Amino acid sequence: LAVTCLLISAISAERLTALASLARSEARQRSIFETASAGIALENMALAHLQMGERDACIEMAKRGLSVARELCDEERILSLRLVIVECGLPTQASRLVAEADEIVAEMASGKCRSEFPRALRIRAMCHLAMGNRAETMRGVDAALREARQQGNRVELGRIVGLQRA
Repeated sequence: LAVTCLLISAISAERLTALASLARSEARQRSIFETASAGIALENMALAHLQMGERDACIEMAKRGLSVARELCDEERILSLRLVIVECGLPTQASRLVAEADEIVAEMASGKCRSEFPRALRIRAMCHLAMGNRAETMRGVDAALREARQQGNRVELGRIVGLQRA
């Protein structure tokens, strides 16, 4: 009977320890989820500021979101926010930003974040357009169109067609 009581106590203690560990894990997960949600919100705010032409606010939100994404090792969000920063700097800083756009495109071509690949190709083409490099712009537009069609990405396809007309 004493051995049985000890076993029950040991099992109960293990269960309590396991439950406490699970509770801590759940709290960490909730915290991570809230942090990830904040990163997404910052990216959305950066994109809204970009659409309104508010470049300083766009950069500020994107950098804050990038900090959160790096903290979480969220590669997709990191690449997406880097694209926001490049796009926000266009057209005035195109010659400085084209290398960053090339780097992002290379990372995505290797398999990272393929869903954003047409966007990256379009933004790189926008860099070349701003620099007056028409041939490279058209190559980039063609590549972006192919990728957007392949993915069935109608939203990005519309943006690329708009760039094609520029």
